[in-house]
Order: sequence, then C-alpha cells, then structure tokens
Amino acid sequence: MRLSALASRTNATLPRLSRVVTSLERKGLVTRTPCAEDGRAFNAVLTESGATLYRDTLPLHADAVREMILADLTDADVDALAELTLKILGRLDPNRRLAITASLAGTPCAADPEIACAADPAPLGESCPADPPASLPE
Repeated sequence: MRLSALASRTNATLPRLSRVVTSLERKGLVTRTPCAEDGRAFNAVLTESGATLYRDTLPLHADAVREMILADLTDADVDALAELTLKILGRLDPNRRLAITASLAGTPCAADPEIACAADPAPLGESCPADPPASLPE
C-alpha cells in the first residue's frame, strides 16, 4: 500500500509512519518499494515473513477482542457499541482522514493522493482497507 495512503488510513503523520515502516523493514516484515504509477511515492509491501506473521496472529487478535470486549455483550449491545464508536471517531476525525470516517461523509478521503496506484486498496466495500490482500504469499 502507498505509504501516504497508509498514513491517512491510520491517522498517522507520514514521518511517523515512515519510522514504523523502517522498524518493520529491519524485522524483515515489509519492504519499501517505489510505486510504479508514481515515481515520487513508495509502497509498503508485506514480505513472506510479514504475511505469515499476519496470518498467524489474526486469530489471536480476534479471540482477544471477543474475550475482552464482546464476551458479555448482546447483539444489540454490539450494534450500539459500533454506532457509538463510529460517532466518536467522526468527532475525533472531522477532516475524515480515516477510511472509516470518510464513509460518514460519503466522499473520498481528502488526504488520499489523487494519482491511483495499483498497490492502494480497492474502494471501501465488504473488506477492511487496512487488511492485506486475500492472496498473501505462502
């Protein structure tokens, strides 16, 4: 994913995100590659090790969320929590920089670059734009 788009979607500054990506590069989890569509931009790409770590930890994260947050909530409680959380995020992100809050305005994220890049996620749909593609390296 293009670093500027990733920074926008995570509500991080580009310098902050660059430091995080550098740390992940040192651990062998991502590589930084030039964007083929925009020579001024760089993409963060998961390595095989990064994809494996993501796949291995995803169930642990889901289990932790269910156990620590959702376990005692009814379906109605979960719906109410989601609605309130979205309202809070909208208030904290009035410029709609996060992908989820951009959906509140029904407009594209203003911080996203205008030049489309093949490494950028598809428009918002059923999947979360922060998730890696379904076809992770084996």
